[in-house]
Amino acid sequence: MTGQEIERLITFNNKRIEELLDPSTFVLKPEVEQLIAENKRLREQCPHVFEHGVCIFCGTTEKEKNSLN
Repeated sequence: MTGQEIERLITFNNKRIEELLDPSTFVLKPEVEQLIAENKRLREQCPHVFEHGVCIFCGTTEKEKNSLN
């Protein structure tokens, strides 16, 4: 999967999460949990191109990436 494809999917997932979140409740809907998990998986697959310390595709910071290694 290319960085651009990952970026597109994460952006789509984040918009869907915003639509599903209800500020009046503290319980995550199962779909939101699934989207968050998918974003995590996508970030792990990302080829990471960092600009100013942040990946231009998935938003992972260099610090976050280094802490996973």
